[in-house]
Amino acid sequence: IAKSAEIIGDVVIEDSARVLEGAKVKGPCFIGKNSVVGNNAIVRDGTDVEVNCVIGANMEVKNSLIMKNTKVHSGFIGDCVIGEDVRTGADFHTANKRIDRKNISVLSPDEKEVNTGLVGLGAIIGNNVKIGIKSSTMPGIIIGEDSIIGPSTTVIKNVPAHSKYYTKFQETITKNK
Repeated sequence: IAKSAEIIGDVVIEDSARVLEGAKVKGPCFIGKNSVVGNNAIVRDGTDVEVNCVIGANMEVKNSLIMKNTKVHSGFIGDCVIGEDVRTGADFHTANKRIDRKNISVLSPDEKEVNTGLVGLGAIIGNNVKIGIKSSTMPGIIIGEDSIIGPSTTVIKNVPAHSKYYTKFQETITKNK
């Protein structure tokens, strides 16, 4: 644990885990073996980071479960469940509250809307998902296993397992006069 890191409250940090310079871990939290909490990262309020994970520099993780071998870069993850072997690019953000602060609903596999009774729920992300840089998810989104989310994409609906979800771009180049 770096000298400039802060450990506050009920926190378990297992052997061989590292908390780097400027990071803050505010309990209750669990940091598993061989995991790294990067420079200036914040891990707080009920987060469980399992073994062999990386919480990248400048990432904030709140009240979330990060399963083993997952590596998240920078951004915000709130009220989420993130599976094993997930990778997120830089500047990944999960929305965990509706703008109107009403309860969050999720869409079931049979396309039925289910009210969770929660005002805070981020994404539920399956195993082996890869997420490109500058991407985000809306509250209550489910991303199935082995899926790919393209860069600069906002996920606004559930993504089935083994799928690719991309935002289409159009480039325009014009000459200055």
